[in-house]
Amino acid sequence: MNIFLNQSANDNRKKKDISLFKSIISALRWKCPKCHKGKLFNTYLKQTTSCPSCQLDLSAFRSDDGPAWLTIFIVGHLLIPLIFYLSMNDAISEWLSIVCLCVVAGIAGLAVLPFSKAFFVAVLWYLHEKNHRDAI
Repeated sequence: MNIFLNQSANDNRKKKDISLFKSIISALRWKCPKCHKGKLFNTYLKQTTSCPSCQLDLSAFRSDDGPAWLTIFIVGHLLIPLIFYLSMNDAISEWLSIVCLCVVAGIAGLAVLPFSKAFFVAVLWYLHEKNHRDAI
């Protein structure tokens, strides 16, 4: 009887070892969501094929269009106050405000996109691990 209790306690500890919050924080630092040490990207958006520390196959976690959607969502909401401000005030001309908004949107989109991709990779890894562990 005691053997079965210890085994269930070990299984519960294994299931609690992975944390969505820790994996997301690690990925937002561009580190592996599993070991929190290896790098997540080779270049700006080029994901590494495997983690150099824990050998996790990162190529299996394809984020596809999710990061682009999340980036548009975030940047759009950040630009709304600026759009309202520029449309209500006549401090600068309309064409100049449109040019400024395009430049700000482009820079903000390029700045947010790698973090969005890292977020999606971390969530996909977590869901894969959770489903794999629940199946065992």
